[in-house]
Amino acid sequence: MAFNSQDGIGDVNMAFLVSVELDNGLTVENSYCRINSVNIYKTGVSITMVYYKDRELAVENAPFIKQEQYSFPKETEEESYNFDLGYLKLKTLPRFENATNVLEEGQTPLNE
Repeated sequence: MAFNSQDGIGDVNMAFLVSVELDNGLTVENSYCRINSVNIYKTGVSITMVYYKDRELAVENAPFIKQEQYSFPKETEEESYNFDLGYLKLKTLPRFENATNVLEEGQTPLNE
């Protein structure tokens, strides 16, 4: 099963501000990073993150500057995934532990 950011599942407009090093070696400080897709498998989940220079470019659907994939095993057979849980799982990684949460109007912080 796969969900993408256009499916309207959970707080899909939530994002992180985080520094990212591009393939060419340049670093973009405070890039706007969000979940693009969540793929659910029998044994786990794969989350695709996309990075933009800033929020405005993400809103304009400009091309992203980097894409990364993260995988997590299911902790229980009943565990289900959505974008909210995806963000909480990502915050457990050193890469995102100090990232700034970006909430859009009407969103509430996730319980970390």
